Amino acid sequence: MLDKIEQSNKSSNWTIFALIFLAIIFNTNTSSFVVIMSDINQSFKAQGMTATQLSMIQTLPTLVCVPSILLSGWLLTRISKKWICVIGWLIYGLCGLTLFFIQDYRVFLAVRGMMGVGLGLVNPQSRSMIAHVLSRDKVAATMGYLSMFGGFVSFTLAISMGYIASINWRLGLLVFPVLTLIAVTLAMVFVPTVPVEPKKATLIQEGKLEPLNKFVVAMWIAGPIVFCIDTVIQVKTSLYVRELGLGTSTVSGWVAAASALGTFFGGFLFGFWLKRLRRWLFPVACMWSAFGYLIFCTAQSIPQLLIGGFIVLNGSVGTLNPYLTSRVALAAPVSRKSMAITILTIGNFLGQFMATYYIAGMDKILGGSSAATLGSVGVSFIIIGICAGIFVFTTKHSNEKLMQSLETRVVA
Repeated sequence: MLDKIEQSNKSSNWTIFALIFLAIIFNTNTSSFVVIMSDINQSFKAQGMTATQLSMIQTLPTLVCVPSILLSGWLLTRISKKWICVIGWLIYGLCGLTLFFIQDYRVFLAVRGMMGVGLGLVNPQSRSMIAHVLSRDKVAATMGYLSMFGGFVSFTLAISMGYIASINWRLGLLVFPVLTLIAVTLAMVFVPTVPVEPKKATLIQEGKLEPLNKFVVAMWIAGPIVFCIDTVIQVKTSLYVRELGLGTSTVSGWVAAASALGTFFGGFLFGFWLKRLRRWLFPVACMWSAFGYLIFCTAQSIPQLLIGGFIVLNGSVGTLNPYLTSRVALAAPVSRKSMAITILTIGNFLGQFMATYYIAGMDKILGGSSAATLGSVGVSFIIIGICAGIFVFTTKHSNEKLMQSLETRVVA
């Protein structure tokens, strides 16, 4: 078994590509429905589907994803991560294929939620397997490739779904079984079957005695809030384009594609900006996202929508999201690192699901205007950015002590 892993470390580009492809499942989930939300609304409106239920088509999988992540952790001690990912992708793809045939919005919503089972099985293990299979010097580079390729996949899906939806939005749902076929084939051929992880009851027990610091807790609080408010653009993009009278699914596809490019370049430049701004990157990215929402929610033309969408996702998904994970991975005690990242992931998914109720509340308060609801997110990012700036400034000395202790531990 170890020989097989070592062989892959000698650099099979196909192995690296297969690992990356397994891990882009979250990108396919978030970007695929952005463009067709308006078409789904038109299709099921006669059946009485509400605005809240429409939002849940985008957010419900992230709620179902939470227990599935826990199930994924339980399965680790019983089957290989590779097979967990294969099973998860199969569930995800079969549910996506089933959606193509469903005519009742209630069943559609339930099956869409079941896609979260596959998402929760694959998402943590696909990233963990990159560190498990590849040699240490390749892990960081591959994580960077993952962020960039995820942005490329989102960009491609957004444009293609826009054009496909102009013919029939249901045809776009066939992307799920197609992606599943590719992912499973790559996994079966190029990804080694890593050993089952041993039970770590002793390590977990010891980890409970090692206290967490306020920096980890701060990310636990910030993560769900950021994921909640930034899901609004995923739900509202196609509805907003239709309200403005600037086009339908094709235009929505280009707007979503511009947003995906923002994610791509945000991930590409993340290391550059983190090295220069350090902890100040979080409040700066919040203000940058708020600026993007200001442009987006006041748009009167397609170019303004494209620019606003690019800036929004560049600051939020492209910068804030990797910051949250990297900060927790750095600041958490060694024995509680996996647990800290798992809690952050679960909190982020719960935050994304809560966007359903944020949107419903803002629509009610602001009269149902997509522009006003999107604008409220910009205000929220300004508030978060101010709070984050105060936190960064007031915890400067304790952060320096933490960094010194981490450097001492590495040297030792």
